[in-house]
Amino acid sequence: MSDKTFRVPHTLVLLFAMIVLAWGATLLLPAGAYEVDPEAHNAVILGTFAYIEDAETPPVWSVLTVIPRGLNAAQGIIFFVLIIGGALAVLRATGAVDAGMRALLRRFDSRPNGLILTCMLAFAVGSSTIGMAEEYIALTAVLLMLCAAMRMDPIAAVGIMVVGYGVGFGTATINPFTVLVAQEAAQLAPTSGIGFRLTMFVPFFAAGFWYVSRYASRVRADASQSLMAGEPVELPQFGEDTGMTGVHKLILVLVLL
Repeated sequence: MSDKTFRVPHTLVLLFAMIVLAWGATLLLPAGAYEVDPEAHNAVILGTFAYIEDAETPPVWSVLTVIPRGLNAAQGIIFFVLIIGGALAVLRATGAVDAGMRALLRRFDSRPNGLILTCMLAFAVGSSTIGMAEEYIALTAVLLMLCAAMRMDPIAAVGIMVVGYGVGFGTATINPFTVLVAQEAAQLAPTSGIGFRLTMFVPFFAAGFWYVSRYASRVRADASQSLMAGEPVELPQFGEDTGMTGVHKLILVLVLL
């Protein structure tokens, strides 16, 4: 038998394959569109779908130009994430971030589930209330370091973030980008039904926490149980341990504010 195991292709390979697949679908599926109501945030008007006669098929070279066009369309989010990442780099240079992470590790060293619960709840609340999502990307390096120090793999670290904000978005309470926009389009009172969504938040969050903590516990007990077992992982390292100073505390308080 062969010792070769299936390896997931590189992320860029998967993305390009999806682009090619989407372009190929335009050759097979007829083009069509709905009419939209501009006074209701371009909401689709039911029953108005119609095929587009003589629709042009995107040329094959559009496969190569779609990425820069996508970057242009999402430039607001992209530059925001870059700015947040740069701000975190400046904060790390002060030593406050590393000192804060060490303080978290000392507090949760024997209680990894406490770290998972605290971080997931923070991500879920941020997404449920003010719609944070892409902003969390810059925090991935911090999560990787914290989880690695507690013998958890990168999948557990990303799971804390993704499952946390996924639950927050799915049971959003006052998320302005989903709930409030949808309620305005549907001519409902702002934040109406918040009690139901808060009620749904509890079981969904509990299920997400159980899922992530169960996987993290298996990895902590036996590293070979990791879905990334055998894969080389380069993790950022903590800086020099200088202890938590008054300046560090002031910087972290300002960041929190």
